[in-house]
Amino acid sequence: MDSMQIANSVLFSTDHDRLRRLKRQIDKITLQEARRYGMSEKQRKGRIKYTYAGHVFIYDKKKNRAITSWKTESRPCTNSGTKFYKPILIQKSEQHDRRDLNLSHDEVTTLVRQKHKNWSSHSVIVVDMSGSMRDDDVDGARCRADGVWTSLARDYVKEQLETNACSLFDVVSVIAMRETAEVVVECEPMTFVLYNKLVSLRDWDELKPHGHGYYLPALREASRLLSINAYGTCALNLMFFSDGKPSDLGGCNKVRQELIDMAGEIGSTFGRRLNFVCIGMAGQGEKFDTLENMVKEAKLFGCQANFERPSLDSTSLSQVMSSSVTSSLATKTEMSSLETGATRMVRTDVERERANAPDDSRVNENWSVYQSSSDEQYVQNVWVWNSEAKDFSRLIDPRCNTCYKEVASNELAVSESKGAICESCNACFFCTRCCAVGNYQTHRRSNLCTNNLRDRRSGFLVGGPHLPGPRSYNVAVKKQAFGEGAERLAFKFRFVGPDGRFEGPGMVAKESRFVEDLMSTRDYLTSHRHAYHRSFMRTQATASRFAITFNAAVQDLDRIPLQKIVRIEFLKPFIFELEDRKKGTNINLLVEPMIPGTYKKFTDNFGAKNCIKRNFSEENKGIDLFVAAALLGRQYKVATHSQKAKPRVPDGGGLGAILEEDSEEDDDSEDDDSHKCYDEESSSSSSDSDSTIDVSQLRNEDFLHSFSHFTYVRSGGRYMVVDLQGALQIAPDGMKTYLLTDPAIHYKYRKNDAKKKRQYGRTDLGRRGMRAFFETHKCNGICRLFGFRDKSNEEALERLFRVKNKRDE
Repeated sequence: MDSMQIANSVLFSTDHDRLRRLKRQIDKITLQEARRYGMSEKQRKGRIKYTYAGHVFIYDKKKNRAITSWKTESRPCTNSGTKFYKPILIQKSEQHDRRDLNLSHDEVTTLVRQKHKNWSSHSVIVVDMSGSMRDDDVDGARCRADGVWTSLARDYVKEQLETNACSLFDVVSVIAMRETAEVVVECEPMTFVLYNKLVSLRDWDELKPHGHGYYLPALREASRLLSINAYGTCALNLMFFSDGKPSDLGGCNKVRQELIDMAGEIGSTFGRRLNFVCIGMAGQGEKFDTLENMVKEAKLFGCQANFERPSLDSTSLSQVMSSSVTSSLATKTEMSSLETGATRMVRTDVERERANAPDDSRVNENWSVYQSSSDEQYVQNVWVWNSEAKDFSRLIDPRCNTCYKEVASNELAVSESKGAICESCNACFFCTRCCAVGNYQTHRRSNLCTNNLRDRRSGFLVGGPHLPGPRSYNVAVKKQAFGEGAERLAFKFRFVGPDGRFEGPGMVAKESRFVEDLMSTRDYLTSHRHAYHRSFMRTQATASRFAITFNAAVQDLDRIPLQKIVRIEFLKPFIFELEDRKKGTNINLLVEPMIPGTYKKFTDNFGAKNCIKRNFSEENKGIDLFVAAALLGRQYKVATHSQKAKPRVPDGGGLGAILEEDSEEDDDSEDDDSHKCYDEESSSSSSDSDSTIDVSQLRNEDFLHSFSHFTYVRSGGRYMVVDLQGALQIAPDGMKTYLLTDPAIHYKYRKNDAKKKRQYGRTDLGRRGMRAFFETHKCNGICRLFGFRDKSNEEALERLFRVKNKRDE
């Protein structure tokens, strides 16, 4: 309906209407506004019912006459009525409201539903459509429901379409929450046709709020929809709009707890893939205790969860939507950045432990126990990474085989021909690599220590029947994961005494998040599980080698007082080969010590900016690109080899155009002169800037940020250690150490050794990750003491990361 024509039209009234308005004190101009801004519903005999500002009007369109009117009784009239500071009259996109595009949208929807591997994201949106959503107390909207649909269409869908932030594999589902959960949109691609559909849902003729709003059916349906896609590169979003407490409750605390538990179950099932946001749409008098507790519970199980309570105005709603888009894009960026060409399914059989769950002191039903049939050993083998064998001092384990106390340093063990003696029990300690006890000459002659030295330096796993730990003949692994990373799930691991109580230090068993990595063969060394363990241990050993070099380099910086120095250390992981007596097989688990203190993620693996280069044809792979461009509101041109796109740095959202640069890994030719920058940087003198550096202002975390920069410089631009996480340890003498685990390494391979691409796992982003780091990294005092320089300007980035640019074919 043409709103301007309505506003300028002459309105006639019947005698009955005039009497009613006079009696009920309703101005005629209110009816004029209602025809323009009110919620309309078709009635019998061609009449239209308008609801606006706490009033209802019956209008005869054919006669252009007002028939009657009355005030609504649902709410006090003193506070009712929409205030139109900026009237929102969004319309459908006419150029996309065509039969051919609607048919194309339906065809693409069918295709997208069949290609789960290609999905980038799936957003499930639950909208409360109970009767109270008819209230018209939202400034800038016709009613509460209208405000939600308007914001979803304009600020969530259209915004991403206009900024090129989505593809046809960004999927949306919408649930109308009433007594039952009605799926009004199921797994449809984010297109302008979907935008038009959401705009139409604003009208009560399409979907009118009525009845009660029951949370339980809506949550069950949302969980079902989220479960459709189990692939790790598909980010998940759940938005839950409600304007009051759930109708399920009826004063029943049991139902309230069931809702909270279900939110926790959703958080536990989908973990870090899921963004869960609950939005309370009501005045200040309304309480949202259940929604807030649902969010808290979901967050305890590892997903990102937030509760939002916008003011009842369109601007506040838009801000909530923008925040949701930002969170969604961040999760999608992380998930898609881990794409390796073969999309992998995330495990759905994993339960997650609540973040504040108390530690157990003994075995219970939540633990899996692996019992040994031997009285001499409780594991078959202990596997360690042996990539640092440049001298034999690194092969000695400084722990006593009897009491497991640290008895000497590696250097002392090598210098003593008879080995080190434990002062506590007078026993000599052993080498875990070759099981040679005490005598260093025996250790040198061991086949495991001398054979294949070249292969050992590049890294491989060796085994032995010993490990550092208490004398215990059973071990237990908790069934629920207590932590989750980009590639791994973390489970608590404990040694079990004869009485079922836990002994010794708490440890962590790490498993892959992906189904493929758990596939095993009869021979562990040829299994996917071994390849996963190998990649983890190799990454951690390489990072540890850089940490040792960094600590020594920092120690040589005379400007930094000893009490200000913070060392960096990475955990040493093991592989325990356990005997599973129930199944009659062995199982290999990746285990490392539990980090004491408050665990924190200090840096990520690709910087604050999105380092993903957008590629229109790749994002919409398998779909006619001209159809894709039409549905997404973009222009598509067939590129030729003679055309070249100008290299550019993605903006803060990483949102590019259709014609963009190819992968930066395509060109790393030997004539690349970027090494000159490394030589100049690593040899540059710091004397010019030393005097301006206030070492008293150095922060602990400055050492971590400088460490990533250091690894890049020291390796000549080939390596960068990032994604630093762990806890700060302070010794009794005041020495500070960051104890870290699970880092990521970006490795810059050359063109002739492409087989080494992503050799440090899915988080190895190569030059893309390095560039993203420098786009946001600002050199701190430690960097300047080393003589490093910022590289955040475009010229430096292009010089260091020159690439071939191709257009889409």
